[in-house]
Amino acid sequence: PIYKFSDLTGVETVLERFASRELVVKLEKSAGERDHRWTHLLTGAPILPIASDVARTSGGSSDLINRIETLESEMLALRAELEAIKNKR
Repeated sequence: PIYKFSDLTGVETVLERFASRELVVKLEKSAGERDHRWTHLLTGAPILPIASDVARTSGGSSDLINRIETLESEMLALRAELEAIKNKR
């Protein structure tokens, strides 16, 4: 291993620091999962599942969920592009 964390709190602290720099993003918990998942933004916005577990269990409209997920993905992509532009200065 590159680095051995002593506990989960240490991992989350580092991930929160990366999130403040828009290098990673915290994903919603899926049904039955104990911890949040994280994904990097190094190659642009993450491709998220089309329908979330929340929508399936609550009977939410799949069209609305798809539109929200599309908007979220586009927002993450725009943030990553903006950060790349800032870093080129």
